[in-house]
Amino acid sequence: MVYSVRETDTQEFRIKMPALKRVIASLFTIIGIMILLKLGFWQVERLAWKKELITSLEKEYAKPVDEYPITAKNIDQILKDMPESSIYRGVITGVFDFSEEPSFTNAAPQNGLPGYNVMQRFMLDDEKETKLALGWVAYDKKEVTRVAVKKLENKVEALPVTIKKPAKNVKIYPYMLYADAYEPFKHIANGVDSKPVLRNKHKSYAIFWFTMAGVLFAFYIIFMIYSRKSK
Repeated sequence: MVYSVRETDTQEFRIKMPALKRVIASLFTIIGIMILLKLGFWQVERLAWKKELITSLEKEYAKPVDEYPITAKNIDQILKDMPESSIYRGVITGVFDFSEEPSFTNAAPQNGLPGYNVMQRFMLDDEKETKLALGWVAYDKKEVTRVAVKKLENKVEALPVTIKKPAKNVKIYPYMLYADAYEPFKHIANGVDSKPVLRNKHKSYAIFWFTMAGVLFAFYIIFMIYSRKSK
């Protein structure tokens, strides 16, 4: 038995292929533009968030921290009122507690030198346990730092500190405090002695994603015009 392809079947096939290509191109373009616009609007949200964070940072570093005590009674409320990823600066009073040894955790290098972040247990107002981050030290300063911190055992201190509230789902010690550069061993641990610099490039990121959405749409229009002309 011999089968033959009718000319009408061939013509129908030729008509359907360009139509199918246009449908696929339309679906691809719609999905692509939706993704790119979503990325762009997400960067717009991040832009507003970063502006608010920078404003908060400027405010905290401009205020006289000595007038803002952080106590065992108010620290929970301070943390509750803080926006995510923000900071709060004030003064704590308490004693260094050496029921645990100082903690040295690997940290990012500074000026090309490897080092540790130093943390020590601290009793806020002699009643609330917390961890006090003392700053970064070089690897070769570990034992010197241990001896210097040990001298502070049971010594009552009033220290300027920064509370950093993490973003959601970031688990850290409930009362992690970051000490300003501390005079007795300032030559060892650098502490938080300067305001961090935050860059806000989310505007350029948003423009990029919106531009990509426009470019994709332009290619789609060109494709549709060319497709109709070639029919």
